[in-house]
Amino acid sequence: MTRAKATDRGSTDRGSTDRGSTDCGWADRGSATVEFAVALPAVALVLGLILGSATWGVGAIRTQHAANEGARVAIVGTPADARGAAERVAGAGAAVTVTRDGVWISVTVDAPAPWGPAFHAGAVARAQE
Repeated sequence: MTRAKATDRGSTDRGSTDRGSTDCGWADRGSATVEFAVALPAVALVLGLILGSATWGVGAIRTQHAANEGARVAIVGTPADARGAAERVAGAGAAVTVTRDGVWISVTVDAPAPWGPAFHAGAVARAQE
């Protein structure tokens, strides 16, 4: 059996579908625009989730850092100094509570979140005697 030549297979029309033509017809016009319009909201949603999660994560870390800073200052200073240090780190709207139970100092910080539940963090330190 002999191999058929390319010209023996049939039509050489560029629009023929049996040859894997890359020629775009009228039916394909605008398909890239439609695909982009469908994909754009999904990309925007993923980007928004990433940025929102990063914002929320930074707020949670800042609140914990504020509680730690307040506990460090409370070891050598007064409760008012500790409250001021924690409020400076946590930002506006944060509620700071400093309590002392014997040799233990506890600092809790509640800070508002940009969305979702509020941030809550605490730190405990041993006072110097």
